[in-house]
Amino acid sequence: MKKALLFFLLSFVQLATYAQGIFPSENGLFTANFLKGCVGTTITITPINATGTPFVCFDADLIDLGANNECFNNQANNPNNSFSFTYQEAGEYNILFLRQLGNNQTYDSLTVRILDPTAPNIALSSCPEGLVISLNTQTERYDRYIINFGDGSPLQQYPISAFPFTYNYADPNQNYTFTVIGEFDNSGNNNCNNDTFSRNFNPSDQQEV
Repeated sequence: MKKALLFFLLSFVQLATYAQGIFPSENGLFTANFLKGCVGTTITITPINATGTPFVCFDADLIDLGANNECFNNQANNPNNSFSFTYQEAGEYNILFLRQLGNNQTYDSLTVRILDPTAPNIALSSCPEGLVISLNTQTERYDRYIINFGDGSPLQQYPISAFPFTYNYADPNQNYTFTVIGEFDNSGNNNCNNDTFSRNFNPSDQQEV
């Protein structure tokens, strides 16, 4: 990212204790605990280098430098100097990081995605070859899916890239409860409270179920 040319006087603030993050920023000056999650996710950043005084803006405008100035100044005047923020609305947010050392500023950034909790949208089609399980990879937000086929078999995990696929029931004339739980990979906060798809069906119906 092209470094913004911001210049303002920052007062010294006692640094807080940082939570350990694992996902690096664009220039490697800090890490974050998550890159995505549903509404209510708390993002905590951890500066990598202790030199200078770090400040963070959790909802930066990478074009409007005046807005970022105000955001940084607000944190400079915050006695808690918080390095955690809980997002209450879905959207894509730019985290802008500033390290102040004398009159010199160094910037870094990271983008995080906050999502509305939405259940997986699974399509089931019963055909002679078996049950076809599919989804729209362009609109789905989860990275992997935990499936309970309802026939007593162990739970199975499928990455989104595995869809569509076919499953065969030993007895297609019985009724089954098919359940899917959507999950993020390790970069996401699995705090979505609407992450489950469930449907009762009979595989022998030979139709979309």
